[in-house]
Amino acid sequence: MQQFSSLSPVLMAPLGSFFLILASLAAVLLWGVSLWNGTVAELFAAVLRGHFEDGTPLRTRYTGIFLVDFPVSLLVAFFFYGTNGSDPGYQLFLIDAYSTLQPAFVWLYVESARMESKPFLIANPVVWGLLWQAFGGAISLPLYFYHHLEWKRSRKSLPSPGEHAQLRAVPLSFIIGAVLPAVVGMLPMWMERSASTHQWVLAAWQPDPVWVSLVQHAAVAVLRCWGRLRSSSSSAPRTGVRRNALLGGSAAMAYLTAALSSAIGHVYVVARVLASNDCLVAFGRIHKQYIEINEGESFYLFFLEHAYLELFTTPCAEQTIDLLLGNGKEKVSIRRLSVGDPGPLGPCWTPSRDGELDTFAMATSYDVAIIGAGWYGLVAARTWLRLRPDANLIILDSDSTVGGVWSRDRLYPNLVAQVKLGLFNYTDTPMPPDGATANGLVTGPMIHGYLQRYAEEHDLLRRIRFNTFVERAEPCAHGGWRLSLRDAPGEAVETEKLMVATGVTSIPNLPDCDRGAATVPIIHSRDIGVSYDALNAAAVRRVTVVGAAKSAYDAVYLLVSMGKEVDWIIRPDGAGPLAILPAELFGVFNSIAVASTRLMTCLSPSVFNTTGPVYRFFQRTSVGRWVTGKFWDVVTSLSDSHAGYSQGDHVSRLRPEVDGKSVFWANSGLGVVTLPDFWRRLHSGKINVIRDNLDRIEEDQIVLKSGKKVAADFAVMCTGWGDHFAMFDDATKLQVGLPLFGPAKSRPPADAEWDKLDREAGRAVDAKLPFIASPPGLKNAHTNQVQPNRRWRLYRRVVPLSHAVRGDRSLAILGQIHTVQTPLVAEVQSFWAILYLLGELELPDEDTMAREIAEWNAWTRKRYLSQGQKFPYSLYDFLPASIARSPRGF
Repeated sequence: MQQFSSLSPVLMAPLGSFFLILASLAAVLLWGVSLWNGTVAELFAAVLRGHFEDGTPLRTRYTGIFLVDFPVSLLVAFFFYGTNGSDPGYQLFLIDAYSTLQPAFVWLYVESARMESKPFLIANPVVWGLLWQAFGGAISLPLYFYHHLEWKRSRKSLPSPGEHAQLRAVPLSFIIGAVLPAVVGMLPMWMERSASTHQWVLAAWQPDPVWVSLVQHAAVAVLRCWGRLRSSSSSAPRTGVRRNALLGGSAAMAYLTAALSSAIGHVYVVARVLASNDCLVAFGRIHKQYIEINEGESFYLFFLEHAYLELFTTPCAEQTIDLLLGNGKEKVSIRRLSVGDPGPLGPCWTPSRDGELDTFAMATSYDVAIIGAGWYGLVAARTWLRLRPDANLIILDSDSTVGGVWSRDRLYPNLVAQVKLGLFNYTDTPMPPDGATANGLVTGPMIHGYLQRYAEEHDLLRRIRFNTFVERAEPCAHGGWRLSLRDAPGEAVETEKLMVATGVTSIPNLPDCDRGAATVPIIHSRDIGVSYDALNAAAVRRVTVVGAAKSAYDAVYLLVSMGKEVDWIIRPDGAGPLAILPAELFGVFNSIAVASTRLMTCLSPSVFNTTGPVYRFFQRTSVGRWVTGKFWDVVTSLSDSHAGYSQGDHVSRLRPEVDGKSVFWANSGLGVVTLPDFWRRLHSGKINVIRDNLDRIEEDQIVLKSGKKVAADFAVMCTGWGDHFAMFDDATKLQVGLPLFGPAKSRPPADAEWDKLDREAGRAVDAKLPFIASPPGLKNAHTNQVQPNRRWRLYRRVVPLSHAVRGDRSLAILGQIHTVQTPLVAEVQSFWAILYLLGELELPDEDTMAREIAEWNAWTRKRYLSQGQKFPYSLYDFLPASIARSPRGF
């Protein structure tokens, strides 16, 4: 502020007005908005009633002095949920805000040490600090500047020893009085404490400007005494130049302390955001973790672009709000979303109530039919019924329980998902931690129980028809679909809307070999659960496992744990063994959690992420691509070392065939170690890894193409999955945009227009993502090449293009994306699909949709090689908010 003393009165007046305007704008933005959105009213209500809205008690008495206790209680209420660990996003916001404004303490004290006349009122560091704590630094700081303009200041040629002592004391007082209380108050996760204790800590933290000044005064007194002692014992007095140098060094040290404190806070926040897989912490939040909709309340739904949403409840029953969904041409406006009130989507989002609809008539005609009762089918049913509570809806599933791949009959001991607790549940329904492994992974029984409870709590079980296999799905002449059922030949189900949520792991695929003379029991990996006792029988000593998928690794581990000898047959002309990540990287970071972070989306070339400076650095610069490559080299090296491929035993034959970056390319898929002794058992077990093709099975002999025979008491086929779209004939598949399955029969000629789009899309992907423009050569690339007319042709992996063009909104395909974020993708994709089926989304033109399809196909086959040729693969490419705002979405 020294420079202000030289300003003429003509300039000082408008400059002072400028600072007053800044303070007024800050007051309007901060407190005006807080008054408008009800924050201030809720804070006052919490203090007056002595508890928060959720019932948590709020302490309102600290000193017994109302004028002190009331404002302190307001501040405690304001900071409570941002500092007790319950809201990580709010917590990081507070840390970043304090990292920005806390150094103002240092600046104020340095300025006060330089003044001949000490500042007073708002310019006093204590007064200003308290005003900042109460009203915000953006309001108090301009007022501070305004007040300085009124001063007529002069400086001595040399600072007095007292000023020097004040400057030397600033770093200590700042650290003890400002930084330390903030750390203790804002990061309670470092220690366990009750809500009452935490409120005491927050109350003690609020007057931290006072603590800074007290420490400052004490330190100044000590330094002055020390200075007098040194002066009396020194024979050579310091020159003015030397004293000025010492003064400058003390001021610099004070500023350096503030800069380091601010940098640490900013780096901590940015690192947490980049490395977080918690959507509440990401730059664009997409959901609230816990939400309840109670009878009599209305609520807001804030739709972010492309179907992402946040839910907020409010007691204001008359409040209405316009909602906007989409980007560009995809928009939907929804009004009047009070519970039970009719809107353009009908009676919206009515909560289920016990006792209603106790019976459910199994009609043959339905408004909507959903095939599949797994992650996608269940959330799709619940979402549809929240939008259309009176809909006549049925779910058809071939299993006897809910869950799909996690149904009861498919569970067996040691079946553990490759995902950590907290990353494998719907956003509004947390998964209970009971049953998790020691390293926090969720188990098969946990997932089945979770989905069973989800179906029960949302009244879905009575709408599910179990043990029902859909044999055929045919379009009706009058619109809609007709479903023929295998278990009821004389019965057909007609539905206006059809959602296919069968997933990719519903139909077993058995190898094409002669099994007519086999006497050995043969099962698919899907049936390990129901065949567990038979496999574990003492008579079964030697088991043959065929395949190299993750299910094969799990089956071999299970069999070795049973004490069986295993012959593991992997065909040499396939994609080979898959890459397997350790459960934790460097023994600290959960692999799937890391794969779900925003940082990973920068290091994995994706069509979802082709804008912004981070993308340009990592994907468009040689330095960034070098960093990206080295990152994946390190991750692959860690995985290979953890597996022990170099030990020279049979496990060495399981090394992925894409060397160097096998974890990145995931050419044959990607797995994660789910049990701590996984590789140890595979190394020590009696396992014979054979790279050969299956020819036939004769009695109890597995005959290979090479002529070799392998004796077996049991055979487990881990050979992938079959045609889960078998309910559609080939003509319908081609029309819908689904790939044909099985060996090439008579294929229709490739579409020249699609060929052109595919070539253009390939060039566009190469230009945007040069890292994957030159993928590694594959040993058997020709065997995994998908014919152009067998590629997926679904807009957003959901909408049949031909149907969309002619306005037929009767069919949606769900759950075909291979991703580590299944539950969340299921929620978002289902919601978007339902809005499409209901006619609430305006789709872009045919050319735009076709180009989106072609670009996705080009990217996924370049990015994931063999797997990307076959499926809509998207392992690492989960963007919590950016996908929602891109024109691609799911």
